[in-house]
Amino acid sequence: MAATRDDVMLLLKLDEVYRPGVAAKKFAYSDELAEAVTAGDFFDRYTLDSDQRFYVNEVATYFEILGDIRSRGVVDSDLALWWAGAAITWERVGPVLVQAREVFGHDKLWTDFEALAAAQQSELEG
Repeated sequence: MAATRDDVMLLLKLDEVYRPGVAAKKFAYSDELAEAVTAGDFFDRYTLDSDQRFYVNEVATYFEILGDIRSRGVVDSDLALWWAGAAITWERVGPVLVQAREVFGHDKLWTDFEALAAAQQSELEG
């Protein structure tokens, strides 16, 4: 399926409603998060009501929705892969999200984001 104007409009609406804010993006690419990922103690460092947990959730939610609408065929797959930097963002935030699956006992948590990132990485390498 080729991307349509409706696909673009849907993705623009997604950006309008869910695109992570500046603070969330800064934290996702920060040395502070990288240090917590390396130490494997993100959930010990940051309480449930902390800004840092909110930032990670904000970033993850955006990409999870994008991955979901792509996997369901709601939007053109190639356009969704091109739309946002899922692969690089998963590199930074993914380890925390994988750990969240264990912490919260939910093995399907953030799987659409992970699949989107893997597909984008495959396209970049291909």
